[in-house]
Amino acid sequence: MKNTTLLAAQKDFNPFTLELKARCLARGEALVGMRNGEYCKVVYKPGNPEEHEAEGFMKPDYSACWHPNGESFTSSRFDLVELD
Repeated sequence: MKNTTLLAAQKDFNPFTLELKARCLARGEALVGMRNGEYCKVVYKPGNPEEHEAEGFMKPDYSACWHPNGESFTSSRFDLVELD
């Protein structure tokens, strides 16, 4: 499955990231391809309204984060674009 709809609104899930979220919730983590061709494991990160933190995705070691639409916080080359 490929993420063909990175939405303008970073806070919105799309069909690709909803599937990614479901896999993360079911398995704990999922293997995902980034735009740069590399693969990494990600986990779903629930939001925390008390801390003004939005939900999204992150690497298990907290070294990278993504918005709910799969867009990287760092660079577009790290956007989540493909599920294994």
